[in-house]
Amino acid sequence: MAEFRRALPRLVVFDLDGTLVDTVPDILAALNRALADLHLPEVSADDVRCWVGNGARVLCGRAVSRSVVDSVNPHLAEQLLSHFLDRYAE
Repeated sequence: MAEFRRALPRLVVFDLDGTLVDTVPDILAALNRALADLHLPEVSADDVRCWVGNGARVLCGRAVSRSVVDSVNPHLAEQLLSHFLDRYAE
């Protein structure tokens, strides 16, 4: 029987977020703490599920505008992003 030899990969990377692990609760908690830091109203888990997938900057812009399509206050969105990244790292 012929033997097949192939080198093993040096690195294997898994994208767990949203595929194998539901991270919405963690994202929601960090986002709502960041919103509270700026005296803005909380958002729901359903909101976050609709808004995730395009990075933290877009997520924060959507949280500020409360919509995927409404206009965003860029200064406020950047402030929220800074607070969100700090809170998410905790």
